[in-house]
Amino acid sequence: MFYELCVSVHGEENAIVNAASTGADIYDATLYIFSDYRDKSAYPQGRQPIERYLPCYRCKKLIINSGLEKIVTLINGKAEEFSVEEIRKLKRKNEEEWGKLLKFFKLFSRQQNGMQ
Repeated sequence: MFYELCVSVHGEENAIVNAASTGADIYDATLYIFSDYRDKSAYPQGRQPIERYLPCYRCKKLIINSGLEKIVTLINGKAEEFSVEEIRKLKRKNEEEWGKLLKFFKLFSRQQNGMQ
């Protein structure tokens, strides 16, 4: 549910790390993201495929800090271009949920330590 806890390497992350490991200059470069539509049967019960692909919070941090200039992603079968500033402002639903989870953990931690 929360990509911060995901142990896999995402495509954006992999592209940025591989560029760095080979010495490729990605400053002011464009990152292309493709996510193929999957049939609804491939998703757990109650989940739906997303129509608009956006990087997860962890990948968004890497994109912002890597010096990339643009991100091009496939949305509803069409390419859409975003500046890094636009990516910074866009929020996925799980980012809002992540903030709620952090508040819960802080409250839980205080209760466990006898603090109010």
